[in-house]
Amino acid sequence: MKKRDIKGNFYITILFCSILFVFILVQFINKTGEHNAKEIDPAIWGQFGDIIGGLIGTILALLGTVLLIATLFYQIKSTKEQEIENRFIQLLLIHRENVNEITNKRKFFKHSIETFWEIRKYVDECHHKLKNEIVILQEDEWQFSEIERSNIAYLILFFGTNLTKNETLKERICAMSYCSELITKVLDKIDTANISNNESIDLTEGIQYAVGHYYRHLFQTVNFINDCKKELNYKKKYFYVKTLRAQLSTYEQMLFYVNSLSRLGEIWEILQENENKKLITKYNLIKNIPLGCMNDIEPNLIYDLVQYESLYEYEYEEIKALRKKINYC
Repeated sequence: MKKRDIKGNFYITILFCSILFVFILVQFINKTGEHNAKEIDPAIWGQFGDIIGGLIGTILALLGTVLLIATLFYQIKSTKEQEIENRFIQLLLIHRENVNEITNKRKFFKHSIETFWEIRKYVDECHHKLKNEIVILQEDEWQFSEIERSNIAYLILFFGTNLTKNETLKERICAMSYCSELITKVLDKIDTANISNNESIDLTEGIQYAVGHYYRHLFQTVNFINDCKKELNYKKKYFYVKTLRAQLSTYEQMLFYVNSLSRLGEIWEILQENENKKLITKYNLIKNIPLGCMNDIEPNLIYDLVQYESLYEYEYEEIKALRKKINYC
């Protein structure tokens, strides 16, 4: 029970007791004939005092007990919410520390996205070349979707180009795909010399050592707030996650989006069937990505209920109306 509800109930109680008092007084006077009496009979009015003291006193004592219990429940809930807020602040500080540990953090995420598209382009070229070189018995076998090709490119970016020389890493990536045999053929065609390095990223090792713990902690933080079903309503949970999202730059959100499409980040939404477990859509985690900059994997094609800030007003309102039909909690 909220504090303002307790205060409102108190005023209602006072009003109820006042009306009850007036009602009993009127009935008492009519029944005893005191309205026609020229003098006050102390005995009669003493009986009236006993009635008021016994009836209204009992009611007030009962209501006082109810309000006391309600106040205790309110204090317990407030304490739990304070504990959640303190824990969230700690997690937010750790997130900032994780970002600060990334070398050239301002350029890292930008360069990561640029490198992803370079790898993705090369994967597409290798796939196209192989498709023309090999006689295909089943045409669908080589119809990699845009998401699957992006998954391959991101896994290469994440684990590094050493995977072309490391059979263990290659097997790990193949295990993270629905087309492992075909991916092996694509990986065998990758020439690392054609993928340029930059000052922020060492493609030999990939970005796993820079962002592995970053994404694990990000998921832990959002999931922590999402699991506070009894203590927080959806509006309060959205406020907390919105505060976290405000810490993410546009390039961070873009790399996070690509991560969520890969086998490594599917747990954020793609693997989920429960709407309340689809964290990206539920909390609009990628709403700041400008639409039109992600080529054939535009985020609004995958996460179509996110309220992107670059949507037209009518599109935004349509999505807003659709989201209201979902029972977020």
